[in-house]
Amino acid sequence: MISKEEVKKIADLARLHLSDKETTGYSLDISGVLENFETIRSLDTTSVVALEAASGLQNVTREDVVRENILGTPEELLKKTKTKDGYVVVKAVFTEAEVL
Repeated sequence: MISKEEVKKIADLARLHLSDKETTGYSLDISGVLENFETIRSLDTTSVVALEAASGLQNVTREDVVRENILGTPEELLKKTKTKDGYVVVKAVFTEAEVL
């Protein structure tokens, strides 16, 4: 069983503040999970074939093909955009409060 002190140490590392009731509960929960892993570890899996993918699907990829730039050269694109001090000006994504 994982001790309350070990749970407190884990909580401190994760910067979580747990009450004594939560510490006790997590101690029991984590101990239960660890016991399940021990049960799984004790199973004989020597005759089980390793599984690479449960679905049997494979990634479908294609070769990268270099194409003519249909939008123009980087210089031409920059001429079409609004810039300030050499940077492209875009619509704000974050509010000032989110940045601070």
